[in-house]
Amino acid sequence: MLEEAGPRSVASGFGARPIDPPPGTRFAEIHAKMLDPDLQVADLDRLGIDSSVISASLVVAGTAWAPASQALELNRRLNDTAADWVSRHPTRLIGSFTVPLQDIELSLAELERAVDVLGLRVANLPAQIGGAYLGAPALRPLWRTIAERGLIAFIHPDGVADPWFQSYSLWNSVGQPIEEAKVLASLIYEGVLEELPGLRIVVSHGGGYLPHYYGRLDRNVQNMPDSARFKAPERVPVAALLRHLPLRPGDARGADRPRRPRANRDGK
Repeated sequence: MLEEAGPRSVASGFGARPIDPPPGTRFAEIHAKMLDPDLQVADLDRLGIDSSVISASLVVAGTAWAPASQALELNRRLNDTAADWVSRHPTRLIGSFTVPLQDIELSLAELERAVDVLGLRVANLPAQIGGAYLGAPALRPLWRTIAERGLIAFIHPDGVADPWFQSYSLWNSVGQPIEEAKVLASLIYEGVLEELPGLRIVVSHGGGYLPHYYGRLDRNVQNMPDSARFKAPERVPVAALLRHLPLRPGDARGADRPRRPRANRDGK
């Protein structure tokens, strides 16, 4: 599947870079663990973690580029692999499933198979499909089914396709939180959360406030040759950031800040 999806993903710069990282690098180690459940469980043991949710890395192996029928085949392969991993480590790994969002009927059918046949109960979703973010009306039947079955939705963007974000790996450091903010806005403003208040949704990185992405910005400077001339931004303490955030009247965090007098009806 990597041979098909890899060259079409942001992780490879849409084919500009090989999807397989150079041997002996940190990325090669991570890549190996993504393909071997035993290595993942060994990490759980080392870190003292009881269990972990596994999800297909749609950034690397996304299926949005494929026609619906081909996307269904690829998603089935991902889901079958997740179920196999869980069967090998049933107390340590929790599996998730993906669906071919290109076609809502195929998506609902694969959801049913993944839950009822494979026993997976976490829906692994990208932020958008073909430019339509997850709050789009066409995807509402999927959300209703997720809510009715009491499933958990895990949302992780599959990357920013805009060519501007490909330089310096900005799709990962700047583009990713933008995509997360857009999908959250879509779910809110298009009424998904209002219609289905019982939905359980996990958004990777919590929607992405840029100051919390300093780690990725630093990593890009260190790992990307074309960004070596830039100096990583200095970290700003959270307390310093809060002092410059606009606070609502009555917010305790702003109690020690001088308040401007309120304007009267004439604006004075």
